[in-house]
Amino acid sequence: PQGSPATTEILKYHFNEIIKEENLEGLIFPEYYKHPEYIKAVSEKIKEKKASFDFIVFSYHGLPVKMEGAFEYKEKCIKTTEMVIEDLNFSKEKTITSFQSRFGFGRWLKPSTLEILKDLSRKNFQKIAIMSPSFPLDCLETLYDINIYFREYFRKISGKDLTYIDALNLSKGHIEFLKNFIVENL
Repeated sequence: PQGSPATTEILKYHFNEIIKEENLEGLIFPEYYKHPEYIKAVSEKIKEKKASFDFIVFSYHGLPVKMEGAFEYKEKCIKTTEMVIEDLNFSKEKTITSFQSRFGFGRWLKPSTLEILKDLSRKNFQKIAIMSPSFPLDCLETLYDINIYFREYFRKISGKDLTYIDALNLSKGHIEFLKNFIVENL
């Protein structure tokens, strides 16, 4: 949903090279991080948990600060979070946008999801949820890093559970959005 130099831009580059080499015509769909139907699908996924959360962490894929477009990507992630919490009618003070998947020694986008979880472990929130709207489908990063590693880390340092809200996957709202989005962009 939020295009980034590390993911979508490199794919666009290679796709365009193939199109040129093979004399093909192709279509690359635009980002959809603020599309109303995508926002609604994310909100519905949160509502599926049927829990009232004290706090929600919106954890996005991280990027190195030195990567061209990193701060533009960060702004897109923040915009997604803002639109989802507005759709949910949830308090902005009870959410945060953070970034996961750091490696190496360079500077990465902040705040780090691990640092946020450490900070939240010292606060009086009882029901905390975590979701990664940068992944429309679950993958190793969501299923392991967030659902297993972050949950175990948070439980260890706080004694509390962290509710993982899975990706949109095959949810009705996601499929409906994709269908409409493809038709809009043909």
